[in-house]
Amino acid sequence: MKYVNMFTLEQYNSISICFNVGHEKPMQIGKIINKNDEEEGMNGYDWQEYIFNKVTDKDIFIGMETDTESGEVIIRYELNDENKARASKLVTLIEDIIENY
Repeated sequence: MKYVNMFTLEQYNSISICFNVGHEKPMQIGKIINKNDEEEGMNGYDWQEYIFNKVTDKDIFIGMETDTESGEVIIRYELNDENKARASKLVTLIEDIIENY
C-alpha cells in the first residue's frame, strides 16, 4: 500500500483519501519537519495541519470532511465530478510534499 490512496465508494456516494502517516516515507519526512521531537515525528493531526497550510487552491476545502487520528488522515467528499477533481488535487499535493521534500 502506498502512503496515500484515493478510493471511490459508490455504495456510500463518497470519495475517500487515506494518508497513512505511519508509512516509512511520511515518518522520515515528519521527523525532519518536526525537529523539536525527532523520536516522534508527526502524527495525523500534525500532518493534517501541515498539508492544509500548503493548499493554495482553497476550493479544495469545499465539501471536505476529515477524520484524523494519530496514524492517519482520512478525508472524505461527496461523490461528484467537482469533488473528484478536488480529491485528485489533494492527493497530488500530498505526493508532492512527500516525494519532493
